[in-house]
Amino acid sequence: MPAKQSAAGESPDGIFYARYDWLKDRLLPSAAVILLFSLILFLGFKSTHYPGDILKKFHAKSEFQKQLDALVADIQSSGEDPSFVRPTTTLFESALKTEDKDKQYKYFFQMSTNVATAYGSDHNPKLREFLESLNTFVSSNFPEKYKKTDFYTPCSDEKCGVLNYPPEIVKLKDEIQQSDLGMNKKSMLDALYNAAITDAKDKELQFAYYSFVLQLLQKEASKPNNVANNIAHNMENFLKMNFEENYRLYMQSVPTIKNL
Repeated sequence: MPAKQSAAGESPDGIFYARYDWLKDRLLPSAAVILLFSLILFLGFKSTHYPGDILKKFHAKSEFQKQLDALVADIQSSGEDPSFVRPTTTLFESALKTEDKDKQYKYFFQMSTNVATAYGSDHNPKLREFLESLNTFVSSNFPEKYKKTDFYTPCSDEKCGVLNYPPEIVKLKDEIQQSDLGMNKKSMLDALYNAAITDAKDKELQFAYYSFVLQLLQKEASKPNNVANNIAHNMENFLKMNFEENYRLYMQSVPTIKNL
């Protein structure tokens, strides 16, 4: 049966086949090129061997980020003032911006120092928990640089220790609280607290706190301040009686501030 003619005298079937031939002439070569290119890429990737350490590196980065996110969440939920939390999270951001291990370690060390200082002052248990997690994180991710002394945090809250002021220190603490001892007064009281909550078996750490108080008192006494001088004298007597050997070594190695 002859094909139907259009108004222009052209068969619709002819139009279809003409268009098909046009598409075939133009699209099939393009499709062949795309197929060939895809095949080359597939074979190229298949023949490429990625070293295991590179794959591990990408995985480690992912785990690294995950651990950092957990630490950031810990410090943000610590209950500390935002003016303290923000500089800490900024250190995390700085550590992520560099791949230099030395710089990263320094950022985390600075972070530990800053948080430990705050913890020793406000005795927030959540800060201790954060520091313990930070210590674990750094020891795992920087084993070749990690030093335990850089991230060691002694107990300074009543969830991990028992507060026990010796009778002589209770009296000294009351005198410090009631006296005008300048800007270092709170630091003295914080150190006495930390000594009192330290395990009595750790005499070296206790003495370190007490000797710090003694130095601050001697500094205040040199202004002069007679009240500070009297309290410092009582502190020296306490140390001589209870930390005889520590005090002897201290006097040999560290000159008293009032004699500088």
